[in-house]
Formats: sequence, structure tokens, C-alpha cells
Amino acid sequence: MNCLPSSPPHSSYLQNWHHEITNWLPLYWKGFSQTTRYTYLIPDTSDLKSVWDNLQPNVKSRIRNSEKNLTVIETDDFDNMYRILSKSFQSRKKSGLFPEVQFKNLNEALGKNNSRKILIAEDSEKIQLGTAYFIWDEVSVYYLAGGISGEGKNTGIMQLLLWEAIKFASSKGLAFDFEGSMIEPIEEFFRAFGTTQKPYLSVSKVNSKKIKIMEALKSIKRALLE
Repeated sequence: MNCLPSSPPHSSYLQNWHHEITNWLPLYWKGFSQTTRYTYLIPDTSDLKSVWDNLQPNVKSRIRNSEKNLTVIETDDFDNMYRILSKSFQSRKKSGLFPEVQFKNLNEALGKNNSRKILIAEDSEKIQLGTAYFIWDEVSVYYLAGGISGEGKNTGIMQLLLWEAIKFASSKGLAFDFEGSMIEPIEEFFRAFGTTQKPYLSVSKVNSKKIKIMEALKSIKRALLE
């Protein structure tokens, strides 16, 4: 931290820190800002029965029903996974999906390191209804991205995909990190898995006057729309 220059050569900096990193004081001294956000995790997956018992009843029910009608497969087909994700985001009119080139580069790097898993849920007719992307290190398995098709809504697909990933985390003796969300329905969804809430730091600084003006205008626009 202390090796950062007093005038960093960046226009804008924003980074979400791992929840175990809590000291941002050196950056505060250099004019950075910090916002507290929250992630949700299962810190110990070793006893899978205990993890299952901690799931809320509606999550258990959706997983059981999905297991009767769906099959979860593992794949290395990034393009197909990204296609399903894109359709999911478009159907919900949501933004925020990783740019394809950036995501693909990350996927290739993770693949070389054998630290990513792509899961797809399909029905008996091989129609692919949902996908989820996970990465891991020596501490945790992390849920990075996921989406379902229009046909897969309200079927428990995402609960099933996440449960498969939790079982994988258990097999490797790792924690499972849902990566958090400040969006209320998503927070409620993650909490239903019997998770532990953990605060983490979102640290930022803007040096560019142009970006500062753009962000100020965005804030004014949001205020006017409220």
C-alpha cells in the first residue's frame, strides 16, 4: 500500500477488496474513498449435510424439483456460456455483463490455471436453460456470473447450479463465496442459502476532471429521476 505514488498515473481507480483485507488507511491518506459493501458466504462446506440443513425450505424444494427434471453438465464452451448469459441479461433488460473480450481473456487465463468451472443446466431434450460461472483459489470457490433463459424462469435452475458448485467446494475443502450484491432481491436470494454476511471495502479515486464532471452529471440525473 505505502509504495503507491502520491500522484498515481490513473484516470480512475475502483477496486472491490477481498473481505479479509480491512486496512485501507494508507489509501485514505492519499485521497482515496471507501464504501462498505457486503458479500455472502458459506465459510465451511466440509459437512455437506449441515450446509444442506441450513438452506431455507424454499431453496431445498427448488433444488429437489430441478434435480428431477434437469441435468447439470460441465463444459469448456465459453462462447455458448456467454450466449446464454447475454440472452439472460437482455431478457431482464439488465446491464453489467462483463464485456465479451475481457471475459474471454479472463476465462483463458483461468483455464490455463485450472481454476474455473462452467456449468450448464439442460432439460431432457437437451435444451439449455441456464448457466453459471465459478472460479476458485486456495481459500474459496466464487460465484462470478450466472443467467437463465426465459423458459427457465421460476424453475429453480440457479439454485441447482449453485448447489452443484457448493458440493464442488465441499469436495475441495473450500469456502463458498456468493460474491455479494447490494440489490435487495439478490441479497435475499443469497441469504436463503444459510450464508454468513461479510462486509468488504470498495475503494476508489478519480483523478480525471472529465470523469468527475461525468459522474456529477450522472448523480444529478439519478436525483432528478427519484
